Amino acid sequence: YVPLLYTITAYFAVFVSSQTRTIVGVIAGAEYADAVPATMLMALYPIHQTYGQLSGSVFYATDQTRLYRNIGITAMAVGLFATWFALAPRDWMGLDAGSLGLATKMVAMQVISVNVQLWFNTRYLGLSVRWFLRHQLVVVVVFFLIARAASFLAGVFVEPGIVHLGFSGVLYTLAVGVTGWTWPQLAGLQVSDRTLLRKELAARWRGRSGTRN
Repeated sequence: YVPLLYTITAYFAVFVSSQTRTIVGVIAGAEYADAVPATMLMALYPIHQTYGQLSGSVFYATDQTRLYRNIGITAMAVGLFATWFALAPRDWMGLDAGSLGLATKMVAMQVISVNVQLWFNTRYLGLSVRWFLRHQLVVVVVFFLIARAASFLAGVFVEPGIVHLGFSGVLYTLAVGVTGWTWPQLAGLQVSDRTLLRKELAARWRGRSGTRN
């Protein structure tokens, strides 16, 4: 179920990231436009938290707590250095990148540490780590393309603002739904899962119709 939960999280995170400029403008105002790049990156942060939480459960369930500890400590040490490098002044051989640098560091470290955990877990369970890595990338790319297309189409009919955001969300949701239904592998499902879901929905519909009659 990890790919499915990852896909659901990416659905929300990618849309928020793609609409960050509008969201910041509506909520905070134009004077906070400089916060858009960092906010756009931070919107993606929850995506890999799905893998992190579930991978952590696997470590506990398989009694690999020592390995889990070592990965966590190493990630914290590397993250501390990366934070200093991203924020330190250039005179101190840092990037002096401010909030954007810190956001980049947080998202990058999240992706790296989670996939290190994934590598150990898939190796332990005899699964293909390449499939999971490919799925992570494909989902985000496809959702971003859909989000941008939805935003463009919404812009043809309405001006930028809260209405544009809502209209984009509706188009995005419909497109993601159609894509997921015709391409269930995108959510880590099989065609057989789609068939079972269709039968379940049909059975519930018939049950409700019978109750009304």
